[in-house]
Order: sequence, then structure tokens, then C-alpha cells
Amino acid sequence: SGSGRVVKIKCPKCSGSRYVDNEKTVSISVPPGVHEGQVLRLLGQGYPGTGGGPNGDIIIVVHVDYGDCNVVGSDIYIDRTITLKEALLGTKLYIDNIDKTNTEFDVPECTQPETTIAVPECGFCEVKSVNKRGSLYVKIHVEFPYELTDAQKLQIENL
Repeated sequence: SGSGRVVKIKCPKCSGSRYVDNEKTVSISVPPGVHEGQVLRLLGQGYPGTGGGPNGDIIIVVHVDYGDCNVVGSDIYIDRTITLKEALLGTKLYIDNIDKTNTEFDVPECTQPETTIAVPECGFCEVKSVNKRGSLYVKIHVEFPYELTDAQKLQIENL
């Protein structure tokens, strides 16, 4: 046995469920350091509870577009290509970070192909500590010329 009534004529908007789907815009604050797949919960912002119970929660699964980066924890891994001249003589690289900041660092002279340069404190914020950041790791690829002039060959031989 139970209590309740049988609805003979159902509401055209809710089909007798007493709930109508509608859209609602909510603002959320995503804390620094949140990564792909993490879950945020908005308490009491979901559908009304059954039988007069409290509202449910809205569950948000975070999707982050990392672009050409690989992210492990709070560390960021990227690849950059430099010229042979830049590898031999050294250069400065500028990286646009995902948080819209710009990182500048030195590539030392005689940098070998496939060298990884670590730039501390330029990764993502730690989830629980906004003041602590991971590192940026830049793997350097060196672009070699496809052909050399006779003058260039002579210069290289004289090194």
C-alpha cells in the first residue's frame, strides 16, 4: 500500500511528472590548477528533489584544451624547433602559456638536438597551492639545412 493519486489528465508540459526541463545559466569559478577530467560540483543547483526534497547538484566534468602541450600533473611538456644557427650560437625563446602569460628563456649555445630544457615555476598552479607551480619542459628540435653553398661548407670546415 502507498499514498498518492492517479493523474487522469496529464499536463502537456510535464506529462504528469510535475517537472519541466528548462535552461538556466549559472556562473562557476574554476580554481587555478584544475586539470582535464576533474569534477566540480555545484551544490543545490540541480533539479528539484522528489517528494519536496532538496535540489540536486550540478556535476561539471572539466575539459581543458592544452593545444600543442602535454600535461602531467602540474608540469607542461612542449616541443620547439630552432635553426642550426640558433642551436650553435644560442638564442632566446618566447613561449605563450595557456594562462596567457609569456615565458622567456635562454637556449644555450651548442644545444644538441632533442635536448630538453626545464623552466621551473612556469607550469600549471598546483591544485591545492596557488603559490606553487610546476615546470615547463621544452624539447628542442634542430632544423638542419637541406643543402649548403660552397661558401657555407668552407665556413663549417674552418670551425
